[in-house]
Amino acid sequence: MLNIKRILRRASMRDPEQSPLKSSPLDYLLSTNDPLSEEQKGTLQSELMDLELDFLRITGHPYVDTVQEIDIREHKGGKECLKAIRLRKPLLSCVRSLPLEVWQRIFFFVVFYESYRAGHLLHDEAELRLLCSVSASWRWAALHHHILWSQLPALNLYDYNIRKKGWVEKLQNRLELYLARSGSMPLVVDCAVNIFAWTRHKEVVQQFAPVLLGLCHRWGDVSLNMPFQVFDAVSLPSVRGKVPSLSRLELFITLPGSSPNGETTFTINCFSVAPKLEEIRLDIYQDPFDELCPFEIQLPWSQLKKVSASLPSESAFYKDVMEASPSNLQSIDHWARAAEPAVPVPVVPRILPHLTCLRLVMFTMETASFIAHLDLLTLPALTHLTLPRCDTPDGRIYRSVRSLLERSVCSLEEFSLDGKREASKISLMYFEVLTLCPKLTDVDIAYKESNMFFDRISLDRTSLDRFLPHLKVLRIGRYTYSVDGGQPTLGEINVEKFMRMVKLRTVNLDKKQDLKPLDRVYFYNHDSEELHRNLTIYEAGESRDRSEDLQSPLSGRESLTALAVKAEDALETYIGADRRHQLEYIKVYRETDRIIQELELVSFEKLNSTIFARRNIPYLLTQVSQMTSGNQLPLGDRLLRFQSRSKKLLNKWKPYLLRDVRASPYVWRYWYGIRGGWFILMQWWNIEEYGCQADEDRLWESMTTFE
Repeated sequence: MLNIKRILRRASMRDPEQSPLKSSPLDYLLSTNDPLSEEQKGTLQSELMDLELDFLRITGHPYVDTVQEIDIREHKGGKECLKAIRLRKPLLSCVRSLPLEVWQRIFFFVVFYESYRAGHLLHDEAELRLLCSVSASWRWAALHHHILWSQLPALNLYDYNIRKKGWVEKLQNRLELYLARSGSMPLVVDCAVNIFAWTRHKEVVQQFAPVLLGLCHRWGDVSLNMPFQVFDAVSLPSVRGKVPSLSRLELFITLPGSSPNGETTFTINCFSVAPKLEEIRLDIYQDPFDELCPFEIQLPWSQLKKVSASLPSESAFYKDVMEASPSNLQSIDHWARAAEPAVPVPVVPRILPHLTCLRLVMFTMETASFIAHLDLLTLPALTHLTLPRCDTPDGRIYRSVRSLLERSVCSLEEFSLDGKREASKISLMYFEVLTLCPKLTDVDIAYKESNMFFDRISLDRTSLDRFLPHLKVLRIGRYTYSVDGGQPTLGEINVEKFMRMVKLRTVNLDKKQDLKPLDRVYFYNHDSEELHRNLTIYEAGESRDRSEDLQSPLSGRESLTALAVKAEDALETYIGADRRHQLEYIKVYRETDRIIQELELVSFEKLNSTIFARRNIPYLLTQVSQMTSGNQLPLGDRLLRFQSRSKKLLNKWKPYLLRDVRASPYVWRYWYGIRGGWFILMQWWNIEEYGCQADEDRLWESMTTFE
């Protein structure tokens, strides 16, 4: 039988300066995460059996994982025996004995994460470094899993980076390290060069160019952001026919005022031979004050699946894609940047059986040719449709869209048709198109037809075929333009009609019918202050009047509304400020510190905190509290403790903010640039969905994050 006291005595008599490897096998195992050998497992299992028998002899009952020290305090030696058992139990955990191949797969999910905005997996280099520092076995597993090193460090060759001492050498060393560990895997390459780096540090750019070009046969996912003259000068056209693994391509190209070779057209043809290329994203920009030159790009059109482009309107990109009629094409997202000339469209019939998303946002479209183009399309899988402004007095565009839907036998889930529906009969034609799509979840409407839309939903209570039964997201005025370039006429929102519609699709939802709750409403380019005033008047008439300025340190100085607006501006400025210039940052420090001091005086115990939620104060404080802490922050941030103070404010206000959110099923939020005209969001928090109260953690997460 194992002598417990002898084991503990040996541990206490061990030289403290002696390494774990030289002290005892148990100390060594506790200091590493390496998997156990069969001999070590057998030894530990034998020791545990003896210890559990000792525990039974000492305490009179068998060992269980839930036993507490307080339960055995009367048994001499029981506490020491319990500690010895719990010291060895974790060493036999099944997690520790996982094969390295399993760990490598887990590492992949840790290092790579999905990004909705990027549309593909992103690489977290900090997590990779952390995994390599845990243990020798984990480091070996990470170093020999080539895919973890296949995304090369971002080559952000900007002027301010290159001027940093040692930055170029550090980047070069990291690049060599990743290449040595990536094996023969296809590479993810992200290279950006601005015009200042090219004109001032041309030799540095030319130093990295041959390395990347020499690896073009391993390019898998490539993003290039640079002026056209750099693209041409570093011999990128030479990779034509040498990119057999390229599957995804992003090009962000800035065109100069004139072609560097004296040609009349900017042409990119180096990716025309790429047998695996399926996804392309283009963003071609040219200064509108420069003389416009045509732009052309040659791609393997017939094999593309996903296409996204923001191009000058005279580009034939959209026409080239549609005329190639790719059999596996799934989505087209095309933005035309210039107002003139009209975007070219094909004039031949096309059937695209797998196209689910067609988004065309073009400022100028020749109406007759575009309607003719729609009449020649058949898209049986279409679910998302956005069409450009195409105004016709007789509403021919709406008849054309209706014909497209009936001919394709498709059911849309998201629909937006940008147009000036001034006449009520045109709006009615638009609503008829919406009626053909019972599965619609996301819809755009204009301000002038909003009240008609609210009435249509509110009055449609008894019919079997309810109007838009699955509607979840409503966008009002997203495409709002003015003829003379001034402020557009938005039309007045009838808050009473709007709230009646919202209630019918949220809190008063008819559970007997197959209706989905309305989750979000966006108001674009609208006066937030006017909407806030109208909403406040409406809410005051429906609920008990809770004054926002009761007994509070703020009384007599300023209202909560004014403080919320000031806090929003100050916190946004602090988050977006450039911390590299400490002297210029002093004013930001002072203003942020003053605002936080005022916020620390606010107590919502007897006040309504709704305006703070609407002005995104919880979200902004969360952003401040999560900013990098420690020595990486400038001195002013560390001395004034903005991060910890913001966190304390959130903890202090959390119960009252949740209380006021629960008092109303809706929360309005004004997002960045709202007063300049971006969007206002009304969101239903699902406070009580089918009789179930929403979880507080989910509510709090919604208030402190941004979708």
